[in-house]
Amino acid sequence: MQIKLLIGLYFSLLLFACGTSHNEVDTSEALKDDSLQSNNSEQQKSKISKIMQLNGTIVFQNMEGGFYGFIADNGDKFLPIGLPLEYKKNGLIVEIEAEKIEDMMTTKQFGQNIQIKSVVVTDDSAVNLLQKNTNQ
Repeated sequence: MQIKLLIGLYFSLLLFACGTSHNEVDTSEALKDDSLQSNNSEQQKSKISKIMQLNGTIVFQNMEGGFYGFIADNGDKFLPIGLPLEYKKNGLIVEIEAEKIEDMMTTKQFGQNIQIKSVVVTDDSAVNLLQKNTNQ
């Protein structure tokens, strides 16, 4: 009689353990799916928030071998990556659309790295005066 009771108890525990394990797997899979969806939406929001519209001036910096930077009207400094050659003019006032580059380091140490998406020239009257002063 005791053996039948032990066998019955053993199978009951075995069935209970199998049922619990299956539910835990389903729950963890659902949590993973929710987490992935949450991460994707956060990445999309983050990407959208990184695109900026800025007004400012292209400036030539005679350090680290020389490079062109961008100083926004509010004083923030940026290192424009992908600035087309026709806009590399010291003193050129422009409107730019750019995206912040978070995962890139340079030796320039001038400001936040940005990838240029578009450039519109708003004033080029100071370019020739400044170009003569910097010998570029």
